[in-house]
Amino acid sequence: MHGPDSASDDPRGDAADDPADGSTDDTAEQIAALLDGLVRRQRRAGRGSLEALGVEVTQGQMRVLRTLGHAENPLRISELANQLGIVPRSATSVVDDLEEAGLVARKPDPADRRATLVNLTPAGGRMLARIRRSRRDAMVAMVERLNARERADLLRLLGRLAEDDGCTDRPGHGRS
Repeated sequence: MHGPDSASDDPRGDAADDPADGSTDDTAEQIAALLDGLVRRQRRAGRGSLEALGVEVTQGQMRVLRTLGHAENPLRISELANQLGIVPRSATSVVDDLEEAGLVARKPDPADRRATLVNLTPAGGRMLARIRRSRRDAMVAMVERLNARERADLLRLLGRLAEDDGCTDRPGHGRS
């Protein structure tokens, strides 16, 4: 038994058993930084692919297109804003721009004449397919250096981290 002033046999001291030692926080911070960097890299690569095709879509517009692409039915602006976690006025601005570009269309809500529904146009569906291909191609370029086992492990671990988050962009959770 060690007294309060005696040295521990463990060279790491009692910090190894102390949950407040910060090692979990440090690991979480490192994971967050790596994921942020990978996402930025994927977005940059995907955006570059789209720009090469002459496509100019902002990140916010991509999110709206993806959300509408996942929706079973056209969405009210308020529903769209809620799913995106933004205020309806912001959703309206993005929808205005996408409508002007011919990528979404508004139509009256038959259940409530005061409300408007938004859905993808055929051109919006094609644009969404291009965006998805571009993002997939960018991710393929990143993960191709991993072997099949490493890719499976990464997918499994990311899936565990994303459990119960409402994400519909995962395999088995809506369309991707």
